[in-house]
Amino acid sequence: MNIKILASIFLITLLVFSPSAVKASYPQTVMALDDTFVVGEDSYSTFGEELYLAVANSSQGLAFTFLMFSLSGVLYEFNTSSVVRLRLRCFNATSPHVIGVYWCLNNTWNENNLTYIFSLDFLVITLAESVVSVSSSDVWYEWTVNQTVHAAFANGYDKLTLVLKVESTHTGDEYVSFYSKETPPLGNGPRLIFTYFTPSNFMDTAIKITFASIVIIGIIIVAYRFSKKKKREKYYRKSRFQKSVRSTK
Repeated sequence: MNIKILASIFLITLLVFSPSAVKASYPQTVMALDDTFVVGEDSYSTFGEELYLAVANSSQGLAFTFLMFSLSGVLYEFNTSSVVRLRLRCFNATSPHVIGVYWCLNNTWNENNLTYIFSLDFLVITLAESVVSVSSSDVWYEWTVNQTVHAAFANGYDKLTLVLKVESTHTGDEYVSFYSKETPPLGNGPRLIFTYFTPSNFMDTAIKITFASIVIIGIIIVAYRFSKKKKREKYYRKSRFQKSVRSTK
């Protein structure tokens, strides 16, 4: 068997079995420790006991939602291949809104003391990691927050604060609200979904690649023999035809 065939076998094996190099665990769900919102027009009030989380940027007011999660509850080894999503269920939407998620570096607040005035001193990263268009009630929406969570882990944070803001202005009394952790049923509250990807067992992967190579080699050998058989049959048919032609002369 020549080098070209062997190279083809190797490339096909890598293409087929390279996804086996990593495997995903069952997702881990981390529910919010605290959740609330702040309102610019009511800058000294707290809203931590409300059954919803408001986000607005309209002629009638400005509102941001704050969410805090514990990272100490993350059970598995977190790595750069892991995927983290913020998941919220829409409570009500007066019109389609594009909502961005931002990392806030301050974790000193709780839902019973956070006001709009208090939040003005917070350091919030100015670039949203991801944005999502929200338009329907009682629908789950997800934002990818991989880079934010990686950065929080890398800097030794045991808690994570995320801020939701409307990315564009609206006219009238327009807003979007989400279920808070106080909203019954409690399963509708904000959560982070961690999906971990870890290297699979080396021997398991090696066995799969070896088996695939054997199968592919077997297919090539069978195809080669079939091709040789066809060539012999073609040669015999040609020989018989030539003999019959000569015998009629």
